[in-house]
Amino acid sequence: MTEWPAATAKRTAPPSLTAILGRLREGVVILDRDRRIAYLNDAARRRLASPDSATAEAGPFVVPAASDAIEVGLNIDGEPATAVIMRDRIEPGALDQRRLVAFARTAARAGCTGSLQSTLDELAGDVLGVTGAVTCNVAVIDPATGEISVIGMAGDTRDHLSRVEEAIRRGAPLRTLTAAGNRAPFVERDLAALVRNDERFAPLAPTVDEGHWTSLVAAPLVVRDVSLGALTAYYSAPADPDEAEVAFIGAMADQAAIAVNTSLLFAEAQDKATLEERNRLARDLHDSVAQNLYSLVLQARAAQAAAARLGGDEAMSERLDTLHTLAQAALDDMRSAIGHLRAPAAAADSGLATAVREHAAAVAEREHIEVGVTLPDEPLLLSVEAEDELFRVIAEALANSVRHGRPTRIDIDIAEPRERDELVITLTDNGTGFDPSRDRPGHIGLASMRERTERLGGRLTVDSSGGGTTIRAVVPCRRWPPRRLGSSR
Repeated sequence: MTEWPAATAKRTAPPSLTAILGRLREGVVILDRDRRIAYLNDAARRRLASPDSATAEAGPFVVPAASDAIEVGLNIDGEPATAVIMRDRIEPGALDQRRLVAFARTAARAGCTGSLQSTLDELAGDVLGVTGAVTCNVAVIDPATGEISVIGMAGDTRDHLSRVEEAIRRGAPLRTLTAAGNRAPFVERDLAALVRNDERFAPLAPTVDEGHWTSLVAAPLVVRDVSLGALTAYYSAPADPDEAEVAFIGAMADQAAIAVNTSLLFAEAQDKATLEERNRLARDLHDSVAQNLYSLVLQARAAQAAAARLGGDEAMSERLDTLHTLAQAALDDMRSAIGHLRAPAAAADSGLATAVREHAAAVAEREHIEVGVTLPDEPLLLSVEAEDELFRVIAEALANSVRHGRPTRIDIDIAEPRERDELVITLTDNGTGFDPSRDRPGHIGLASMRERTERLGGRLTVDSSGGGTTIRAVVPCRRWPPRRLGSSR
């Protein structure tokens, strides 16, 4: 075992250089002209097992026997220096074993029905753990729309997705999309030249430069000859993927495909079962409770007519009027509830935007108020589960506004801010308002909306005063802009 001398490393490297070196997974040691340590990053400190007291006065630096190293000449503030880049030397058999363990761990998770994002995040992390890659992401394609969302990520991905979005808008032939469209792995070994020679890749140049990315491997997620996305691993010098590493990444992509397919099948089965149960409940409510309420309305109306003919006293007439009003309101509420139960079918068939627009029009006609709906120009790329939850949040907010605020105008706005991976839904009315902090026993509307929003990883806020109420739901919506597969060749 290499012993590391005790002294203190002089941190003479410029701040800009130390900021870059501190982000690398490889151990980097900067040596002065006498090969004494001037700086070492955290990865090198861990590899050398050196305490913070290691110094340049300890003598010339010697690369540990357990590491492979590449030396690069530098000039720092006019002084010659040497950068030693170290990677742990792993015997081929040991590396194969580590990859086998990572593969087995991923395979065990792939068939589970838990969170797809956590599964793919962990899978991306496993890829980084047993390869030379510094960043990994998993992009998933919506089978119905062909749109792409980035679900799993590991490594330094700061600003990467926003820069990818800009590159796609410029028409850049992303290697990730090439692999997914061709359903075959793609290896790019000169990223610097790619972004330098094609103006469409210009937004990605800072990412490539800052991360010292030199190459990438993109492997498709394919199930039954259908491309479900791609896994992409990015490398920094001196790491470069060999055939064995490319094959391993391809195998991990196959497991990612199984995880995505399992999630899709489970969601489809769950959606079908939920929809069937809602339709059954809607039928039962219509055939029993709604019919009884309708009968009650008719009986109250008949009692009013009889009282008028018999010349009943004024107090009795008022009670009958109240009974009729309450019965009619209960019937309207029940019909609205039945409509809500059936509405997810419309959302699943035509999307959240269409379902909201149709529901808003029905409420406006029934309640004789104005309901405005503002929607994004591009289609909303949401799972059926998310569309269902968000539709119910909007429907509940709309019903509460009509029932308690007595507004003349309600506006529903659904927006996707360009600068954030979020979906923002805002409902504003000009009603009487209320105190959101006041506890209302038996009223669970706000709590239900908050729970539904939080289930999607979002947040719900309520702002109310005498001039009206604003309810805002913000949920994550991590995706890339629309792009047809196969056009990236």
